[in-house]
Formats: sequence, structure tokens, C-alpha cells
Amino acid sequence: MLSFVKSGFLFLSLAQATPSVEDLQQNPAYAAGVAWAKKMAQAPQSKDEKHCCQAAAYLNKAVQERPRLSERQMVKQNSEQILVFVSFSMPDASLKALAHSAALQPVTLVLRGLIENSFKKTGEKVKDLNTALDINPQAFEDYHVTQVPTFILVRHGKEVARLSGNVTVEFAVTQLRGAA
Repeated sequence: MLSFVKSGFLFLSLAQATPSVEDLQQNPAYAAGVAWAKKMAQAPQSKDEKHCCQAAAYLNKAVQERPRLSERQMVKQNSEQILVFVSFSMPDASLKALAHSAALQPVTLVLRGLIENSFKKTGEKVKDLNTALDINPQAFEDYHVTQVPTFILVRHGKEVARLSGNVTVEFAVTQLRGAA
């Protein structure tokens, strides 16, 4: 939950200026949000109780199935990654096909942020996709992604090749590795 909350607060603050991680962690609203998220994640729930964060729990599960992008970069600094930048503005069929293929290929789906700034709506959509993804608006800025889907091959933390367009994950992986 903590990784998603960080991304959620970062997403909400990008409209004005992008704060550093240190600035974000010193923000009292951020600290209160993290404390609340931890409390909600640990709160016991009965079968009859409708938890206000049920959708966030689904989203948390999806996010936790794969390490956060920043953790991956730290662990795999000397390895290769293929990032697939997606958005819920894409046609459902395209997004579902990418999500299904991502489960079979060594790629990471990266989402810019929340649907209408709503954990519930985003959680429901992620549950429908049945795959893990990273919510990382900073990655969209870092790699200058302006259209989706965009596939980026990253080696040693640096972009090596890029492909944009509605293609299969298998095709993109082959093309990116051939171009690098």
C-alpha cells in the first residue's frame, strides 16, 4: 500500500511542480496519508463489513505482486528491462491484450496515475486487468513518454531503444532487442 500511496500523492502533486522525494516525505499531508494507509492496510475486516479501501486493497495486491520500478532499478542496475507505458485512455481490448501478454513476457506495465484521482475506480480497473503494474508518473516524465502504448528497452538504467504504437508485446520485445 505504501508504494501505491507514494505514487498517488506524487501524481496529485505533479500538476504544479514535481517535488523531490525528500520534499514529499517532509510534507505533513504526505506523512498523514502514509500513516492512514498503513492503518487501513492492517485493519481487520469482517465479511459483512464493506471496507472503504476495498478497491485500494485490490490495487495494493496488484502493485505488490511485482516490485516497484525504483526497487527494480536498484536491484537490476546491470540488467535489462522492458517498460510498457500504458493508460486507461487506451481501448479496453488493447489494454487487456497488453496486460495478458505482460504476464507471459519479462516486461513491466507502467501507468501514469489514477483514474479521476480515485483509488476505487483505479482499483476496479486493475482488478479487471488481472495483472500487476507500476503506477509511476515520474517514469513518464523521465523517459519523455507522450503517447501510449510506448515500449522502452532499458539497460544499465539507460534507454537503449523505443517503440510506440498498438503492437503486441512479443513484436515489441523482438524489435527492441533487434534495434539495441
